[in-house]
Amino acid sequence: LVQYGVLDTYLHLFLEGIIYSNNCYKCKYAGEDRVGNLTLGDSWGSRIETEKSKGISLVMIQDRKGRELLSMTDAMLYPVDKNIAKKNNAQLRHPSITPKNRQVFMSCVNNGLGIEKSHNKIYPFLTVKQHIKKILIRLNIYGGGNGIMYIILYKAKNS
Repeated sequence: LVQYGVLDTYLHLFLEGIIYSNNCYKCKYAGEDRVGNLTLGDSWGSRIETEKSKGISLVMIQDRKGRELLSMTDAMLYPVDKNIAKKNNAQLRHPSITPKNRQVFMSCVNNGLGIEKSHNKIYPFLTVKQHIKKILIRLNIYGGGNGIMYIILYKAKNS
């Protein structure tokens, strides 16, 4: 359970690419040419404004069977600029890039530190910021619609 207004550790680790499978960093299918009939993903950079609040998926038809399968759905389809899709979806260009701090994280987890504490070790500034947010939310100072409030935390040069 994640407190409203506070970053979900697992989601953050996923979005940063820290907890991907080792295969993701050397995936031979990361590119336009795929082995499946269809490729599904998030349509980052889409210019379709009317449905953005509901989320937009990118569907790439790879072959005749993929076209047949897609025609059997009632999905609303819009053409997508292939170059924009590639620009905003790195896996259509190359495998995921191994984050610099992944090895430290994995070493911490493998040595029994646990996911939360390992996350805190590689993201100390973010950890402090999230703890402050939790306290402010509990005190009803932040996140309750009490007006605009700014919290400024300065990152130390060597952290």
